[in-house]
Amino acid sequence: MTYPEAIDWLYQLRLLGSKLGLENPRKLAALAGNPHHSLKIIHVAGTNGKGSVCAMLESIYRAAGYKTGLYTSPHLVSFRERIQVNREPIAETEAVLLTECMQALLRQFPAGQLPTFFEVITVMALEHFARERCDIVLLETGLGGRLDASNIVTPIATVITPIALDHQQYLGETLTQIATEKAGILKQGIPALSAPQLLEAQSALEQTGPITFVDTEHHTSLAGKHQRQNAALAARSRRATSFGCGADGRHLRARQKKAGLALHPTHLNIPPRSVHALARLEHRRLATARIFKKPNPVVRLARAIHEQVEVAIPIPIHRHRPRP
Repeated sequence: MTYPEAIDWLYQLRLLGSKLGLENPRKLAALAGNPHHSLKIIHVAGTNGKGSVCAMLESIYRAAGYKTGLYTSPHLVSFRERIQVNREPIAETEAVLLTECMQALLRQFPAGQLPTFFEVITVMALEHFARERCDIVLLETGLGGRLDASNIVTPIATVITPIALDHQQYLGETLTQIATEKAGILKQGIPALSAPQLLEAQSALEQTGPITFVDTEHHTSLAGKHQRQNAALAARSRRATSFGCGADGRHLRARQKKAGLALHPTHLNIPPRSVHALARLEHRRLATARIFKKPNPVVRLARAIHEQVEVAIPIPIHRHRPRP
């Protein structure tokens, strides 16, 4: 099988449409050996800002020396963008191998009851992260939360970004109904954090159990109050988990020092999140050049717009100038 053939086969699964439910993804994951059982996962749901928060958390952990897995949707240019390890999209050869594996597993499903496109690629992503032995995985829901294929996991933390009316044909007509569906990723005994919400959404989230609302802002190079709130939610989510670093961040800083890295945890950036971003790439390029004009002793922007994440750099610090 070639990579184009693998992508064609996966895209044909889109003809099955969207089917909410956990029976098929659980069965498929079990046939694959339950790869998610070996992973530490932060699960993120919401309407707006899911991709931003996932990307910010990924950059924090990667800069600290952890091997990160990132699962987001939809992709902008290539399917491979959906599944990334240490910010590197899955290789075509690996995507082919995983697709062949999924093909074999789907033969064990009755005709007419095949998993959907999103269910298959979710299990593919978990299998890839397990094979790569990722230290931490940032997992974004696809549709809703309670019955989303990604909800087969037991995370170390759950995060809810701002909730608004979306996918009402699947999630419900009211904000309360939609918030209840997205709150389905929250699990007893697992730290739960949320961005500020409208009153109806906040009430629905509070009914599911203890949850911390993060109503602060952090500095970020991205424009807009909503991105400062996303950065604050990402930073607080990191502190809420016991993975790799205590609440005071001692272990995180120790790993940075050992790796010879310095990082300002609130100077975060993210990749383009939708096709609309294509029209703003030139604006981003000019903004990047302006940032480079101000010497920054802590972080530098990634060299390509596609990366769009500020990363730590080895000490000693060198000043960088914009590329021509």
